[in-house]
Amino acid sequence: MALLDNMKVQKKRFVVITSKDLVEEDRQAFRNHGKLLEYDYHLVNVDFETLEFDYLVCDIREKSHREALIKHDLTNYQVVCYINFYEKAEEFVRQINERNPDANVLTKIPKRSINREYFEKSLLEEKLVSPSLVKQVLRVLFSCFFKQ
Repeated sequence: MALLDNMKVQKKRFVVITSKDLVEEDRQAFRNHGKLLEYDYHLVNVDFETLEFDYLVCDIREKSHREALIKHDLTNYQVVCYINFYEKAEEFVRQINERNPDANVLTKIPKRSINREYFEKSLLEEKLVSPSLVKQVLRVLFSCFFKQ
């Protein structure tokens, strides 16, 4: 029993960095598995450690949110970037990955999961992508073009 209690204490909370609006369905997915807190400017001088949350959502488009993310050491948290698919190459994603190499990038929040553990595992694991014929053809053409 003591071992289980220690595991619960050591479990990291999540900081979800978004660049797009959370829809109610996304919010509900988080609420189904823990306490969701959406960061707001009135929390600007409050340390993340003192806030009660399982999932803290920070919008990278907001200046006060960016300042809070810079100010706090995020190594004590699981970091997930929830972004649009075309933003994967953006500078802010690279900066977040430099500060937190274990950060994962998602374009969709997992909606269905059997329990909290599975939901959080889905947040942290990179999704497998299907092969793309178009990408393969473009790679071959580019490699042929640059060889000459």
